[in-house]
Parts: sequence; structure tokens; C-alpha cells
Amino acid sequence: MQRVMIPELAHDPRLVQLPVERDALMLQSSGWLRVARTILWAIIVTASVKPNEVLGMGEQVVTDASSPIDLAFRCAVFAGCIFATFIALVAGRIRMATLCFVPFLVWGVLVSIGQQASLSSCKQLGSYATWVLFLISACALFDQKEDYSNLRVAGVLSVAASAMGGIIQHVLGHAPMIGLLWENMGFTRVHTGAGGILLDACTPYIAALLLFASVGKRPILLFGGILLALWGSGNILRGGMIGLTIAMVWLMIVAPGETRRRLVTAAAGIAILVAVVFGGDFEKKSVTSDDEINTSGRIENWPELIGWIHQSPIWGHGPNADMELLAKSEGSGSDLRVSHNELLSTAVNYGLVGAALLWCPLLLLLFVTLRLTFKYRLARPEPLLAASGVLLMLVSLSFTDNTLRSPGIMILTLAPLAVAFNWCLRFQSA
Repeated sequence: MQRVMIPELAHDPRLVQLPVERDALMLQSSGWLRVARTILWAIIVTASVKPNEVLGMGEQVVTDASSPIDLAFRCAVFAGCIFATFIALVAGRIRMATLCFVPFLVWGVLVSIGQQASLSSCKQLGSYATWVLFLISACALFDQKEDYSNLRVAGVLSVAASAMGGIIQHVLGHAPMIGLLWENMGFTRVHTGAGGILLDACTPYIAALLLFASVGKRPILLFGGILLALWGSGNILRGGMIGLTIAMVWLMIVAPGETRRRLVTAAAGIAILVAVVFGGDFEKKSVTSDDEINTSGRIENWPELIGWIHQSPIWGHGPNADMELLAKSEGSGSDLRVSHNELLSTAVNYGLVGAALLWCPLLLLLFVTLRLTFKYRLARPEPLLAASGVLLMLVSLSFTDNTLRSPGIMILTLAPLAVAFNWCLRFQSA
């Protein structure tokens, strides 16, 4: 087969290099790498949007609802990640370390076949595959110096997209939980945006951490981060608040002097504003009328989840089995039909093998990111500060909410990680 040569590269001496390097050069010159990067940025900006909630066909109060437009949106994001990964593969940029989650996907497919899982249940595997491919392609393509600045902008735009989706949902009248009193608490839920739950507090919190990592150079980002954190706190996501607190403490430990001082100011500002604006609602949601700590049904379901793990410890029950089992269970300690604990959820669905294949790489990434952040803490490592804070918040939140099965949350979490790893490579080669 005859190779087609781009005219302007016909006499480029670099084309005498290895075939992979020639292909990468031709991709760069023809604009395909730029197209793939643009697609990844677009995925980040729209990661916080859930069309089925915006259009009222899958509000969170109906856990088993699905809609064609939501499936089409998920497929479009998945296709974009496949395309970007393919371009990165042809360009020879795939980093072997980013393939650490692939064994889990292979195991998940085997479990799905062995358990004869339905197509609707297998959609969960597609969610995992989406963010895994995003990590692989983003680590390959987010290698420009300006990528962290672009990421801050994309993070804020993602919050704006969430708000816009909420406004549309509210206008269309598809926000039934607005003003809904939580039983025995008298608490009226406050949502991200003007409508329903679009990624709870995660999107504003992640954007806030991206800004906080740069406050040493740009004080104005301090106020933007505080407002974003206040916005995210409006949904009273207690796991998110705890995760954000852990991330802020970590950043104050490892950040350079000027950044650390401003982070202390940010933490104080967030605490005061949240207490003043949402303190009463937080108390109503967290404490029942009997003055007992309210866990919203999370811990109450743990015994049943652990029991199902014992029933099939190695093989698991199949994708999405935790939701199906909770929905059919008569002895559940709560009305919650989602496990809200990703470690137990993974073990129920894919067995202890699947839990190990998913969580070991995740915790390894967290350990490596924390270690690199501490190592380069004096070099003003803004991308590393953001990546370690966001990843630490996600892992903390994963024990009280659904995160790993939500591609939008994982995409927003892993994007800073990809930028940070490439920052380290440039710093080491400088």
C-alpha cells in the first residue's frame, strides 16, 4: 500500500525516523491531534450535564429511569473518548501506566457474560470504559504548557453548563424535588443550578480546587474559588463537604508559603459563608427529630451489601446488581436504592477480584499523586496541587456516594491528573 505524503513535509528530515514518529508528525501537521484535544476539552465542559434530568425523563427520584437522549449523549461521549484514544495510539503517545484500569474492564466483561447480565445493566461497564479511555487519551494529549490554564477555564465552564442545564430543567417544570421536604427533617433541598441534581456539589468543588491551586499568583482566583465552593455547598452534600475539607487541609500542608496563607483565608471564608447561608439547612439534614445523626440510609444498607458479597465473593453478581438487589430487598434498612459506597458496590457487582482490579490502581494513582505533590511542593506545582486535592476528595466521597460509576464525575476528576503528570515530565526534562 502506497503511503500518502503531505507535500510540505516531503523534505522534512524528521521523516527518516521510526514509522511511529513519522505517523505522529503527520498527524500533528494534518491537525488530527488538535481535533482530538478539542474533543476532550468539549467532553470536560459538558461532563456535568445529565440530559435525562434536564428534560425530566430520569430525575433522581426515579432510579431505574432511562431515556434515549441520555443514552445518545453517553454514546457520543464514549465515541469521543474512543476517537481521542485512537489518535493517541496512532501517534505513539499512549503511556503504559495509564492502562492500569484495563484489566478491570476485561474482568467486568467476563463477569457480565458469566452472569448473563442484561444490556441495560451492562451500560454501567460503558460508564467505566468512558472514563478509562478518557484517562488514557488525556494523559497522551494534554501535554501543552497552557493546558492547566485551559483546564481552569474548562472547569468553570462545566459549572456554567451545569447551571444552564438546571435552568432549562426548572423552566420545563422537570424539577420535582425543588421545595420537596425531606421526611422527618423539614429540610428543603437546594440544588446545584436552578433545577435538579446535575452532579451535586462535585462540579463546583472541583472547579474551586482548580482555582485554589493558583491563588498564590492570582489573588482574584481566591474569591472565585470561595464562591464556587459556596455554590457547591448549596446541595448540602455532606460527603462532598468532608472531601473538600480533607483536600483543603492537604493543600495547606503542601502548598508554597503565599499559596498556603491564601488557602487558610479561603477555608475560613468558606466555613463562615456556608454556616451563615446554609447552616440551618445543614443541621436539619444531618440531625433527625430525635437528635440522632442522620446518614440518609447509607450505612443502613451496608449489612445487606456485605451479605451479597459473601454470597458470591469472587465472581460477583454482575453490573448494576447492587441497585437491582436493593430495589428487590424487603429487609433494607432504608428506602435508598443505590449503595452510595463504591467499594462495597464494586465488590457486590464484580466480586473481590473486580474490587481489587478497580481500587488498587485508583489508590495507587492517589498515592503517586500525593507523593509527587509533596516532592515538588517548593516548585509551585499548581497542576499537582489541583490533581492531588481533587483525587483525594473523590476517594473520600466514594465511600458515601456514587462516583466511579458516574463518567462525568470521573472525567472531571481525572483531567487535572492528566495535566499534572505531563507537568511533571516537562519539569523533569527542563
